Amino acid sequence: MNRLLSSCAGLLLALSVASQSASLVLDINPSVDRSRGSMQLVYDPFVAAAPNQAFVVANDGVASQASYRALWSLDLVGRTGALRGPYDVWVAGPGALFGSQVILASYGVGGVGSEPYLAPARGGDPVLLADLYPGSIGSFPSGFVPFRRGVWFLAREVTTGWEPFVSDGTAANTLLLADIAPGNTSSVGNFGQARIGDYVFFQADDQASGYEPWVTDGTVAGTRMLRDLSPGSPLSMIPGSNFVEWHGRCYFPASVPGGRFLYVSDGTAAGTTAVVSLGSLDVGQLLATEDRIFLSGGSSRELWESDGTAAGTRLVGTLPLAVRGVDRMVESPGGVIVRGLVAGSFTNSLVYHVGPGGVTQLAGPAEDVTLHTSGSRYVWIGFQRASRFDLLRSDGTVSGTAPAFGRFWNGGRVLGQAQGELLFAADDGITGLEPWSGPVGAGVEGYGFGCGAGIRAPSFYMSDPVLGGSVRLSVRASRASAPGLMVLGAPGDGVTLPNGCTMYIDQPDVLTMFATDAHGDWSVTVPLSNDPALRGLRFAVMAAVAGGGSFDTTSTQIGMFGD
Repeated sequence: MNRLLSSCAGLLLALSVASQSASLVLDINPSVDRSRGSMQLVYDPFVAAAPNQAFVVANDGVASQASYRALWSLDLVGRTGALRGPYDVWVAGPGALFGSQVILASYGVGGVGSEPYLAPARGGDPVLLADLYPGSIGSFPSGFVPFRRGVWFLAREVTTGWEPFVSDGTAANTLLLADIAPGNTSSVGNFGQARIGDYVFFQADDQASGYEPWVTDGTVAGTRMLRDLSPGSPLSMIPGSNFVEWHGRCYFPASVPGGRFLYVSDGTAAGTTAVVSLGSLDVGQLLATEDRIFLSGGSSRELWESDGTAAGTRLVGTLPLAVRGVDRMVESPGGVIVRGLVAGSFTNSLVYHVGPGGVTQLAGPAEDVTLHTSGSRYVWIGFQRASRFDLLRSDGTVSGTAPAFGRFWNGGRVLGQAQGELLFAADDGITGLEPWSGPVGAGVEGYGFGCGAGIRAPSFYMSDPVLGGSVRLSVRASRASAPGLMVLGAPGDGVTLPNGCTMYIDQPDVLTMFATDAHGDWSVTVPLSNDPALRGLRFAVMAAVAGGGSFDTTSTQIGMFGD
């Protein structure tokens, strides 16, 4: 496995190296008026991250109307950017990386309302995918979930409310999956949907059964209610909760006669069963990590963990009475870091670490808190308070939570991660609110998804590649007792594989051969030398496992060597 280091050293000329301190990526709106920063009028400017760039919505101040925004692609390493597409009103908020393209919602030109657009990862204007609701209002697509058959999203047509759609990236194959609630009534809300293997699980109300779990394989015939868990009841799905994939199965909470339960599903009605009672836990969010699932209480202040069994499901901790609930949760060493809503306030939040050692307050109160995990060691906390914006880096302990990248003016927020850099909106008092970024150090970014068979899709995990330490690589939930190989290369824009999934690796080379165990798992820990020439170097790895005349593939993990 020392080939990891030698192979990466050979890629030094092919790969970009991240910067060493935070700085302005691009002054998109170079106005002398600081209140005219390019992100001043965009609440959520982040669209999507790609292996070699990030996409944001910003206003460059050139248009005749100051409220106009447009799509921009940013090279965080080269500190350059490009206006992508006609200068018009683009809808801010999350899109999704879809193969080698980014799908997003946008108002178009010529009176086109909010519709789905595709932007090539490298150059070219976004292209209207389909005008689903002709006119200036539009279909308002949202909730994009890429999977093997294409991308799932919510939208409306003239004769429907918001319903599930699917697209393979062509207008001809962008279609309504089902008018679940017939007529202009909407059946689906933009919350909780998730890709699980070759399927998308989502919540829907057909106006007869209430909100229940639904599933689709991306075809009209394969779109169906998973199971009516609470017949005759207005709903079984808990509002605001979500589905997660863990070890080749789907997990979700539900409220049924007899109480609230954690459910597991293999994608069939018969294979959808309760794992354990959750008592009175008002589940707000599920978070799947490599070895367990965390469950947060939306308004009950409790945090639970589960290994997928009744015996392995337990209460981890309860937040103080100062908190009225949890609305955000990210993985952290030894547990999770959560954003708790301050009791009696609609704007202030507190930040806690919850793990085996108990509940520890890390930061707050603050008017606006954004969280992002950059790998296996650190969580970045965007901290807005008293007209100031601070970035904190935390390892989950009080002593290990400290300011990073200096202090900024009001309005900043963490946006995402790309190219080994943390992207955030900040105002330095000179340029206004503009995109900034700084290095995360040794860290990991994930792109794409695993492709297996049916609901089973292999997962790939990589720890932070710390120089002088080690990096752990592991495959979970793949084919049992099967041969596999790991591929290494430079981060790429996306190549479609024969099995329909995407590999984000250029110049791929076989790193090592391996074999999975009886559970379809494999892992290895590789020692890393403290070679300064590797610091800031980015590399991409993924795995493939063969068997039965086909093969499974994992997502692509992009790591960066550092401290």
